[in-house]
Amino acid sequence: MTTKFDYAELPNQKLGHIKIHYAHAGKDDNNKKPLLLCVHGFPEFWYTWHQQLDALSYEFFVVAPDLRGFNLSDKPQGLEFYTLQELVEDALALVKHLGYESFTLVGHDWGGLMAWTFATLHPEVLNKLIIINSPHPRIHQELLTHSQRQRKSSEYITKFLDDSAAAKLSKNNFDLLWRFAFNELVEKNVFSDKEMHIYKPAWAQEGALESTLSLYRASNFTKPNPESSDSVKPVLEAPIANKILCDTLVMWGMDDTALSSECLDGLSNYVANLEIIKIPGAGHCVIHECPDIISENIKRFIHC
Repeated sequence: MTTKFDYAELPNQKLGHIKIHYAHAGKDDNNKKPLLLCVHGFPEFWYTWHQQLDALSYEFFVVAPDLRGFNLSDKPQGLEFYTLQELVEDALALVKHLGYESFTLVGHDWGGLMAWTFATLHPEVLNKLIIINSPHPRIHQELLTHSQRQRKSSEYITKFLDDSAAAKLSKNNFDLLWRFAFNELVEKNVFSDKEMHIYKPAWAQEGALESTLSLYRASNFTKPNPESSDSVKPVLEAPIANKILCDTLVMWGMDDTALSSECLDGLSNYVANLEIIKIPGAGHCVIHECPDIISENIKRFIHC
């Protein structure tokens, strides 16, 4: 199945409209195939899901947008445009633009944080929720407050909050960002120069890196007090008040160095119908390391 690309001009309360670029595969003329919306994290873009676009498009209409600020989507200036709520409204508007009344949402990393929030704000349009290596915002908040292990793993966030972060990460043709994001995949021979030449042009889009870092800055993470032993302080401001009622699958690469497996503890307190699949030997980028496991479980979970 060939991946195609398009732009959606979406209504937005704060901006009037916003243009979102997306990849898609499996579309039919009558919207008979169920919609599967797959949302990436930092510092990725639609390409995160290129293997799912191919593997799942025979049964589903698979759509993988570039989040606002990323790659070819619009990049509004101002932190107020990069809250989780704004990302949620983009996703809802895109689903309506595509002509669907309900769908399954899949999210990884920041896309997962958005997906958790979406499931709370708009449960009426969700068929099922699938999360990949992305903590429930309440649990993440608690771990950043109380877990030394997670605070240590999140120290990179303090660097992203610095005003010079974009300049440092883009230096020498994004060498530092490439190593930060994908060094483990290179060492495992999952990524090579091929992927480097795919990702770096996306990062080099005008204003992209500064915009993508706005996700961290808009979410009220705060720099540590130099006199304190704490490394990163929350808070992620997300309206996660109600228990998520739709069927939810969480897949987790257990060797994630950025998000500890502690993120799985207590999830059933926030999700009524929960399945957890632990994937040993895989890290944060489990989608790239184990694409067949990810695709097969997405398909199985939707059908069950």
